[in-house]
Formats: sequence, C-alpha cells, structure tokens
Amino acid sequence: MTFHVRRRAAHARAAYRPSAIVAIPVQDEGVDLGNILAALGAQCDLHGHALAPASVAVLLLFDGCSDARWERMETLRGSHMPSWIAIDGDLPEASRHAGGARRAALLKALALAAPETTLIATTNADSMVPAMWLARQIDWLARGCEVVMGMAQRPTFDDMDPALESQHRLEMVYARWLDRIDAMLDPIDHDPWPRHRTPSSASLGFKREALQAMLPLPAPAHAHEQALIQRCVTLDLKIRADANLQVHNPSLAALHAGGMRSNRPLPFEPLVHAVTRSILRGQLRARHRAGTLSAETLTGSFAMPTEHAHAALKMPTFGRLWHEVEHSSPLLQHTPLLPSHLPREIEAALAWFNACMAGSTGPSTLAPAKRQARKVASLDLS
Repeated sequence: MTFHVRRRAAHARAAYRPSAIVAIPVQDEGVDLGNILAALGAQCDLHGHALAPASVAVLLLFDGCSDARWERMETLRGSHMPSWIAIDGDLPEASRHAGGARRAALLKALALAAPETTLIATTNADSMVPAMWLARQIDWLARGCEVVMGMAQRPTFDDMDPALESQHRLEMVYARWLDRIDAMLDPIDHDPWPRHRTPSSASLGFKREALQAMLPLPAPAHAHEQALIQRCVTLDLKIRADANLQVHNPSLAALHAGGMRSNRPLPFEPLVHAVTRSILRGQLRARHRAGTLSAETLTGSFAMPTEHAHAALKMPTFGRLWHEVEHSSPLLQHTPLLPSHLPREIEAALAWFNACMAGSTGPSTLAPAKRQARKVASLDLS
C-alpha cells in the first residue's frame, strides 16, 4: 500500500530504544492528542513503577492533517510526554477509511521497530488507556502469547432512551454468559477465563514477529479490528483476550449508542446454537491437536459435503480448518437472536451453567438446550 508522506516531526527522549511502540491513526481533526500522549507517557510496570521514558514510542499517522492541527501537535513535548513520531500524508482513495488508516499505522510502526521492540500495540486517538496498559500486554507476551486483545469499556449512556439502555445491559449480561460457557466448553491454555470475544480498536497488541507473520494485513472499511483478529485466528497465533484489560473510548461508545435499535438482529445466537458451536469447536480442536481428525468425522458428525471435508483437512492450521467447517457444516450456520428474546436466553444460560456445574440435568425449562448439548457431546468424532 502506498502512503504519500508530506511531512514528519518527532519528539525523542534520551537513549530512545523502545520495547513498545503504539500505533495511532489520527483522522479526526477535533481530537486532543495531549490526553492519549500524556497517558502513554505515564505508563508503569505491574508493580506501579514508572516505565523508562525511552522504552515507549508512539507513532502518530495523520491522513491529511491541517496546518493548524500540525502546529498544535508540535507543541506536545516535554518530560511528561513519551517519544513520538508523527507522519502526515495521504492514503490512497480506496484506503481512506478506518481500516486503511489502521493498517498504515501498524505498518509504519513495524518498520520503526528495533531489535528490542517486543510489543506493537494500537489504540485510538481519543482513548483513555490505564496506567498498566502496556505492562499487561508485555506480561502476556512474556508468558507465551502472541496477540493481546483488550476491551473497550462498556459505557453507560445517561441520555439514552430507557428501553435501549435496558437492552444494552441485557446484551452485556448475555455476552458475558456466552463467553463464560465458551471458556468452559472450549478451554484454551493460553486464554483462560476470564476472557472475551469482542475485538476493539481501542486495545490490540501484537508481538513484533506475530505482526510480521500477519502480512499482508487486512484493511476492510468496516470492522477492521475483527478482520485483524480473524487473521490471527487463521494463523493459529496465541491470542489472549484479556477481559480485565479495558480502555475507555468515547467515540466507540457514541458509535455503539447511535447504532442501537430495539429491533435490530444481534450478533449473538440463541443458547442452544451457541452451546452447539462451542462443544463442536472444542471437540474438533482436541481431535486436530491429537492428529485423529478424519474426513469421515467431518462428513458424518458435521454433515459436510465430502469434497469440502477433504479440502478442510488440507488446511495448514486449525484456525483455517475451523473457518472451512463453519462455512460448510449445516450444524454451524448462524442463527440470529432477536433483542426481545434476550431475557429468556439469559435465564437459560444461567440455568444451563448452574446445572452443568452441579452435574445435574437441571430445570425443565432448559430441556431443548440440554438435549442438544447432550446430543452434540455424545457424537462419535472418531
């Protein structure tokens, strides 16, 4: 991708050798960059001690910055600021969107990485990152993870219609239950509970070598953070979805509030379908890891066409294999959930989880979900 550079500026601290580089695309002229830069200049380790000033660098990538904005940015210097490099230029017309800007910023950060650079993180220009944001990500990388996926804080909307606010709260509760059930049915050693499944542009971090392995980076106009994480999944990169690594981002909160409608389809599935998906993925992952997966398993237990089953088995990673299975198996077709069904699905999820923890069949209200789960769990995946 071509990025025509028009001008550059820098603020370098002494002995500049960054172990972490933060890539920030800047497209909104009205954002005060002083807040995010000050927060990144005040990062500390997991014991609360300030990080060495030279260990953090920020890459600011502007897509057509005004002269006035550039002059304001040039004043953001001093001992409370991290080292930063600002690049102003023009993205190609086809890439002048959030995904194109994020990709350009990550590529510039990758090009700036030194041998000492462990982490390349990215957030938004109006984010408010916590003091240990970088340290938590570096710690997960040190434990063997390759990608760290934080969360945008769940906002409260004082001016939201009460019915929509109630729906928003129900969505949060149901998403949390689905995450908990998924972690139980498809456990992953490097991504234990609490974890989540909601990528956010407010908090993504990559090991330098992992970001290099992801090239070429995807850059769709919409949902680019999901596309980046999906790229990681297909490569079987070790993703840590840290539910406790939360970043406040006002623009994302406003976008979520503006997009809420009481009758819109939700990104979730009814419990019975979510349980089925988690069980099948967990069992397929175990078979793939053990090397005992066969075409007969995919055609029989997953009802996949024979040619699709053989094609899936040729995939070089589990992530790519699962992608093929999800798209080919009639058992795994997405079933949308209506907002009006959220209360009953939350009740079912709570009862299902409690029944599983107690080792009982649970209340009769959960019979359909339990029957489906028992049916799936008893499949012979040999």
